[in-house]
Amino acid sequence: MIRIEGDVDPEDASNLERAAWDAFGSEGVRLILDLEQCTHLSSTGLGVLFSLVRWVRPKGGMILAVRPQAAIVQLLRQVHLADERGFQVFADLESVREVVGPPGA
Repeated sequence: MIRIEGDVDPEDASNLERAAWDAFGSEGVRLILDLEQCTHLSSTGLGVLFSLVRWVRPKGGMILAVRPQAAIVQLLRQVHLADERGFQVFADLESVREVVGPPGA
C-alpha cells in the first residue's frame, strides 16, 4: 500500500511512479493507493496512474484507490480513470479486503 498525502504535482509524480514500481516488485500486479489525504492529482500524476493501469491490466492485476476525497473521485471520473479495467475505487479498506482477501492471500 502506498499512502499519498497532499498534492501530487508534476515534481511529485516521479516519486509516486518510483514508489509504485518499488511496491510492485518483480511479480506484483496489485497495488493499493490510500488517497485519504490526497488533495490534488496533477495531469502528470494522473498520467502515472494511467501508465500503471496499462501495465497491470494485461497481467490481470489492478490498482485499488482507497478512501479518496470527493474531489478526487470526481476527477478520476472526469478523466475516465475510474472506468478503466484494472482500476477500482473503494470507500474504505474493508471493501478492498472483500475483493482481494486478507493480507498475504
